[in-house]
Amino acid sequence: MHLDHGAAIHLQELPRATDELKKRGEELVDGVLKELTLMADAPMLDDDYDGPILFAGPASAQLLASTIAVHTGGTPAPLGDNGRVRDFEPHWQDSLGKSVLPAFLDLEDDPREGFGRLAVDAQGFSPKPLTLVKNGVLQELLMTRTPNPRRKESNGRARLSPGLAWGAAITNLSLKSKKRGSPRKALEKELLRRAREDGYEYAYIVESLRDGNILGPVNREGATSYSTGRKVSLPLPSKIYRLDASGKKTLVRGAMIAPASMRVLRRIRAVGQSAPALPLRIAPGATGASARRPGWTGSSATRSTSA
Repeated sequence: MHLDHGAAIHLQELPRATDELKKRGEELVDGVLKELTLMADAPMLDDDYDGPILFAGPASAQLLASTIAVHTGGTPAPLGDNGRVRDFEPHWQDSLGKSVLPAFLDLEDDPREGFGRLAVDAQGFSPKPLTLVKNGVLQELLMTRTPNPRRKESNGRARLSPGLAWGAAITNLSLKSKKRGSPRKALEKELLRRAREDGYEYAYIVESLRDGNILGPVNREGATSYSTGRKVSLPLPSKIYRLDASGKKTLVRGAMIAPASMRVLRRIRAVGQSAPALPLRIAPGATGASARRPGWTGSSATRSTSA
């Protein structure tokens, strides 16, 4: 089985060749090689599993980047011979005023501070803080100058792609919970309880997802091979653990997450206590950051608790 792994130092200005930057680079390389060795030694995942999953650490923010950042755009689908090409339209575009997340969750996009900050977008609009989801209900979309039937004006979310085309993108996306967060041990205990309800004596914890901007196209068969219709395909898990009933965690390899509807986000049941901020390069537009070929090119950040 071919394995790959990677990481990056994200910069927003021209770097200077300092000893500090060299040290950061050496630590990053050492860390990636160490984790890749552990992955190579890990047992192959050889079962089908349809129980609950815990997204923890970077994976929780990457989950937002692979779903919310892509499917909250307001640019309508292009027109084909038979009408709108729905496969290229963000899935939440028809969900304004509808429940898209559990009622205890909000989503906010704030361009003022953080890795994805900007004063003026690619079309000359000044972005302001935007509440995308309130009490689980979709309030707004990421708008450029291109209107749709529900929203006519830009809210400053246009970013340039490498080909100098613009598309909608997040700036600094935060997921906020009105429910008290649970410590990691409590999340794992609840995970196993729900897994037993589904007939399993084990469950899985995803710690990170594969970053295609660093590693390029997926070099092994992915879950998109089995995708049909308007489904969301997440990147391949790069670090995933099997959690046994005893609490033992075992690193495994070879996992892929089956394509699912965006409706699955309404089934989030719990959140953690920490809120890590993860810098990412997210390609703008309806398909740029999709899990089919994730390529982070626009400066953005997501902040999320474990879910």
